[in-house]
Amino acid sequence: MDTTSEVMGERSRLRAAAALRNLGHAMVAHRADDAVLERVADLADELAVAVMGGPLVERTVADEVARLAEPVPPDGAVVDHGVLCPVSGHANPLGLAMTARRVGDAVHATVTLAAAAAGSPGIAHGGVVAALLDDVMGFVLDSLQRTPGYTARLEVHFRKPVPVGVPLGVRGQMRRRDGRKLFIDAVVEQHGTTLAEAEALFLAIDLDTAAALS
Repeated sequence: MDTTSEVMGERSRLRAAAALRNLGHAMVAHRADDAVLERVADLADELAVAVMGGPLVERTVADEVARLAEPVPPDGAVVDHGVLCPVSGHANPLGLAMTARRVGDAVHATVTLAAAAAGSPGIAHGGVVAALLDDVMGFVLDSLQRTPGYTARLEVHFRKPVPVGVPLGVRGQMRRRDGRKLFIDAVVEQHGTTLAEAEALFLAIDLDTAAALS
């Protein structure tokens, strides 16, 4: 059986996920007649059955912990915590497809939100913005600190409306660490203007405890 990394690295899987994301945004942003919508439903049901006929993608906590033992990515390298991540995973058709890189001791990401992310017309839903902030903080936790852990507290300050349909920057950096407690900050910005910012407390889990969760 293919390993998870081999399955997830397939170009066709990434293309399919991108196409499904585009379809979702198109259905939110545009009207379609009943015939088109019925065709979408019929094709989606048929293809879902075909996909579910294949083997399951195997994901274990042990695999994630093993990945944390790898060296910290070099400055400028793309970082990720799994292509199936519901926020940044490019193989997740329900995700936001955010791309992140290490920049020194920080993580800088870029993302363009589309129609399905809007809460009000043209403006991103607050939960989507919070997810972007939390996810870039997660990159700081695992990609730079190489520490398994979880979000214990997240406080978001919405400064300005976050628009959809335009490139956004998302930055995260650790402020300080006190034992198991990691205090991480993040911002969403456009052309240098802060639109939203967050402060979070993450709690680290030792590797043996994390591995035992699988």
